[in-house]
Amino acid sequence: MEILWIAAGVCAIVGFVFYVLAQQWSRTIRQHSLAISQLSTHVQDLENRVEEFSLVPLEQVFILSFRLGDCFWKNELKIKPADWEFVRKFGSFIGSIKIERWRSHLAAAITEVLPGSGTAKWQTRSLAYYPDESKDDLLTLWELQFAPVTDSERPASLELVLCRKAIELRGHFKAFPPAMSGNGKPAEPIMAAMSFFRIPLDSERLEQFRTPHAPAAVLANEDNPEPRPMIVEASAWQSFYSHKDQDRGIEWDLQLWDLKKKAQWECWKVLDHAAIPVIGRDTRRA
Repeated sequence: MEILWIAAGVCAIVGFVFYVLAQQWSRTIRQHSLAISQLSTHVQDLENRVEEFSLVPLEQVFILSFRLGDCFWKNELKIKPADWEFVRKFGSFIGSIKIERWRSHLAAAITEVLPGSGTAKWQTRSLAYYPDESKDDLLTLWELQFAPVTDSERPASLELVLCRKAIELRGHFKAFPPAMSGNGKPAEPIMAAMSFFRIPLDSERLEQFRTPHAPAAVLANEDNPEPRPMIVEASAWQSFYSHKDQDRGIEWDLQLWDLKKKAQWECWKVLDHAAIPVIGRDTRRA
């Protein structure tokens, strides 16, 4: 009988020891699970931060060119011969404009023909634009005045401006309000603004102007000096847009390189027909 009591006591002690060890093991597992969960959260947060800082700082590149035909100068602007002579003598003309959208700002490079006689001289100017979300501020990329500047008034002019989400070509002209002044005399003329085109710097809003490839460029080389048209097709991260208004004599072309999409493609290496860029395709039969 005494042996049974001893055995029962030993079993009770062993059971108590196992119970204590089980409780301790359970607490250890819960602590480890909590630590693993917290570590997973920290790792996920670190991955998000690494992804944020690893994004391409240069996100998009826009290249704009536009043409103003004779119809624009004669019918839209109704420019006078004296003003046209001043423009030809002192005005500069845009060749192309490159807009780089960085994460912190926009950078513009304006390539233009300088005024002067003889051989045309090209120059490229660079401007930086830091848009303020709380303000509707603008950056003037190019201005073409039709007369000399005086202290009394601002001459009529064309102005290409950059805002946070668009590029706009504006005109500033004298306008006579219909109202009469208090003494019965006609009111003094005021400067009125007119918009000729506004190009959004947003792929969704540009979709209506999309073209399958860039406008045909004329290329030549030493082996074949005869110019030949070349078409550059769009890739997964390269898009082309254009618009032509024959009635007003206005035409523009815009190229977009979306480097965020390019970085995503290079990361995942997803190959499909749309993602393979075609450098050029000769449109002339061999």
